[in-house]
Amino acid sequence: VQGWSLISTYIDPFEPLVDSVFAPVVGQLVILKDGMGNPYWPQFGLNSIGSLIIGQAYQARMLITQILSVEGTAVQPENEILAIPQGWSMMGYLRNSPADIVTLLSPIVSNIIIIKDGEGNPYWPQWGINVIGNMAPGKGYQINLSASANYTYPANSATIASSKYQQVENSHFIKPIPTEHNMTVCIPLSAWETIPVSGAEIAIFDNNGVLAGTAVFNNTNLAIPVWGNDSYSTEKDGLLPGEEFILKTWDGSEKLIVVENWVEGDDNYEKDKLAVAGKLFQKEIADVLSFQSYPNPVNTKLNISFFLNSEKEVQLILFDQIGQKVWEGSQMFSAGKNEKSIDVSKFGQGTYFLSLNAGNYRQTQVINIVR
Repeated sequence: VQGWSLISTYIDPFEPLVDSVFAPVVGQLVILKDGMGNPYWPQFGLNSIGSLIIGQAYQARMLITQILSVEGTAVQPENEILAIPQGWSMMGYLRNSPADIVTLLSPIVSNIIIIKDGEGNPYWPQWGINVIGNMAPGKGYQINLSASANYTYPANSATIASSKYQQVENSHFIKPIPTEHNMTVCIPLSAWETIPVSGAEIAIFDNNGVLAGTAVFNNTNLAIPVWGNDSYSTEKDGLLPGEEFILKTWDGSEKLIVVENWVEGDDNYEKDKLAVAGKLFQKEIADVLSFQSYPNPVNTKLNISFFLNSEKEVQLILFDQIGQKVWEGSQMFSAGKNEKSIDVSKFGQGTYFLSLNAGNYRQTQVINIVR
């Protein structure tokens, strides 16, 4: 597909060199990476992957969607032993028809921490979460094992039922496009102070309103793929390493999700991180989500930072200790993070009060000016 995806094949190519296999689509291939991060980078004539390996998956970034035909000998999956290492790796799918991931991987389920497909959908046994449903030909998977394991797929002739899972698509929050890496957030059903209505949508944003992940609540433990920023893109389309994220819910109106504690991880993005909420609640979204002023004490320039839920007029007023207005400013600001500076060098030393007014938000902070 256009952009990033995880791919594999059940064909042992006649010409296994990556250059040969991808020759028909090389004009639209930006880069291909194996599970160790080794690239095939046509633009620079670089092939650090070498040949395709049976049972491996590969991460591809395409300029536009293309059909890739692979010619060779069909693999007999029951004859291939996949040595899956401890930790993260990528595995291909060797059968020629879809089958339920839970049934397929039951022999090594005790070793599985999590598996993700190219869209970030997880199979997370610990939390009873399966958003992948079926493993399918042509798809690749990221897998994280607690201990190494050898695995062999059942034969193509084996009858394995398909998963009955059907993913519900978002209608309010637009599902983000996959990038080159992601993390996964779990919200256990027990974490909610008040359980949302079935069909409510959960979304994750950065502090400037960039949407990085979505999921639909269905009265069970919930997993949300959270996408990182794509280093091959010119625009910010995900979260940066260490960047804090914000959770919201929608069930006819948007609300803010406040996570009081995390069982595992936290609300800062890292590639392949797993974060599990311990306790959370929903609250109405104020017009201003954050308001900070610094440095404090201040000598010459006071910096003001605030996050708006939507575009609106913001009024800033500075009062002296006896309540007299010494400075006032008002202007329109856009949704997301905004910054404003005030020159306080002309005001005498002492205690002042800075008030920020925007829509339904009123907040005052104590400011100490020093000389």
